[in-house]
Amino acid sequence: MIVLWGSRRWVVTWLAWVVAGSSGCTSDSPQKRDHDQWPGIDAAPDPTECAVEDGTTFVFSGLEVPSEGEGRDFNGDGTPDNILGRLAPAINPGWEESVARGSAMYLLHVTGLPGPGPETPAYGPTPVELAWYFGTDVDEDAANNTKGDGHFVVSAAQLDVNCDGIAKFDQATLEGDVLTASDDDWDIIFSTGTIPFVDVLAQIEFEDGFTEGKLEAGLIATACGLSQSYFPGHTTGTILDQVVPAFDIQPDIDIDGDGLETIVANTKTGIISGCVDGDGTKVPGNDCPCHPRIADGYSWAIRGKLVRAHIDGVVNVPR
Repeated sequence: MIVLWGSRRWVVTWLAWVVAGSSGCTSDSPQKRDHDQWPGIDAAPDPTECAVEDGTTFVFSGLEVPSEGEGRDFNGDGTPDNILGRLAPAINPGWEESVARGSAMYLLHVTGLPGPGPETPAYGPTPVELAWYFGTDVDEDAANNTKGDGHFVVSAAQLDVNCDGIAKFDQATLEGDVLTASDDDWDIIFSTGTIPFVDVLAQIEFEDGFTEGKLEAGLIATACGLSQSYFPGHTTGTILDQVVPAFDIQPDIDIDGDGLETIVANTKTGIISGCVDGDGTKVPGNDCPCHPRIADGYSWAIRGKLVRAHIDGVVNVPR
């Protein structure tokens, strides 16, 4: 692909690719298998001491960014906040295509969910655990991924020293057939690495005896986090270096309460050159988004459909 720096079209193409190409039945117990049984990975799995905790796994059978007028109300003004929804018309077709071809292998793994069968709503909020993984398709058959028959492995790099998923929500509860999860500081796993988010709230409404579900999530990407997340390949600069000059999208969530901040980009180079705090204080430099005075972020919403899947094991390959 030829990359024209600063091109809106290329930036949107990349956003669709990185999100869609990066990230249920009760998961099977992890087993070690020969490489011939793992055609979806480049090398036979090395032994690992970790395994994904027993639970119920789902894979996204559909993903989309709602339009800017839909999403979570972060600032309490009665209006949904989803400024990155401006990119929805360009991102969503890529997401749909990626799900169809099997490159959008995002998994949600729930511990404590009732098994398949008639719905038996819990009495009051019941604690559960919810973790996000980026999976690798074991059989490389995209056709079965959205029919409840997909089998995946996850890399050991996605588990911490306690063998918990590094993208596990801090809080999660199940009430009836609705799971609500939240986290003040959450790293989402994409194909090129992780992007940190704050003030994350996700809700899953399960259907058909907990075999399917619909997810709605609202989250905030800080300017600092986007300034430390990079594009794949040999492109110049970070995600923030690309999105700000190409789309002139500024932070819309006043996290530190001093007024909305502005990210300034050099129009010739397209690189972040400075920031302006909400009180008007100028903070020069390419690293200004991570200055203590610059704390604001970008609202974002995600909507998805979920079907059952299987996590077959954990392997020591890059995520």
